[in-house]
Amino acid sequence: MTKRTGGEIVRDRLLAEKVPYLIGIPGHGIVAMLDAFRTSQDRIKVLQVRHEQSAVHLANGYYRVSGKPLAVFTSIGPGALNTAVGLGASYVDWICQNSELWGKLMSKRVRQMFDFVLNRSTFSTDLVAKNEDEL
Repeated sequence: MTKRTGGEIVRDRLLAEKVPYLIGIPGHGIVAMLDAFRTSQDRIKVLQVRHEQSAVHLANGYYRVSGKPLAVFTSIGPGALNTAVGLGASYVDWICQNSELWGKLMSKRVRQMFDFVLNRSTFSTDLVAKNEDEL
């Protein structure tokens, strides 16, 4: 079996679910994942917004109108915190789900730990994948 990167696993799953758009702001913490989407631009479009909150509100509105989910990404740190208001709106209607790819960072207790604390109190479902099988 060929080893895949975390980005390739996420990409393949989103394609299997027929998610049409991946929305967010690229940053150093997400570039490796976005690289996996370069080969699939004809099947899933990557849209860059000007603020992370816009991405979450766009995904929320799209789901409310179409019944289909969109994927939102942020960089590490404040980018994730900027999604809180939009995630709160989604949470009220129980349509919000979050999945994180922490990898080796989880055990190092990096400065982005507040993202993890925020997630636990905001999301209706929060999944932390620690290895490829859990993805």
